[in-house]
Amino acid sequence: MAAAHHKLDNLIVVIDRNGLQVNGRTVEIMNTAALEDKFTSFGWEVKTIDGHNIGQIYESLSAVPFRNGKPSCIVADTIKCRGLTFGEDKFNFHHWHCEDREIDNAIGIVESIKEKELAKIE
Repeated sequence: MAAAHHKLDNLIVVIDRNGLQVNGRTVEIMNTAALEDKFTSFGWEVKTIDGHNIGQIYESLSAVPFRNGKPSCIVADTIKCRGLTFGEDKFNFHHWHCEDREIDNAIGIVESIKEKELAKIE
């Protein structure tokens, strides 16, 4: 509320909404439904994007402030550990204790995904 009251249009919040928290799905533990409505009700200007889409991330960040005199909130819908098949969409990967081979595998997967994503924007 203070950010909107003081017209902090140079303030940006990015929320990574993956539907999980440390001990389960947010819908079961602490429902975050209507998150956009909550920020809007406190005077923020809100956009929801695909948090895996580099183009949407860039466009959103380039468009701030979304409205003069209002703070900007980006709700980025994501999938936890996207691309890491062994950890994708699993809440227990908030506190993953991994083996060296798993780290090497994960780094390889992330590097491959990074190259594909960078090729899309070049």
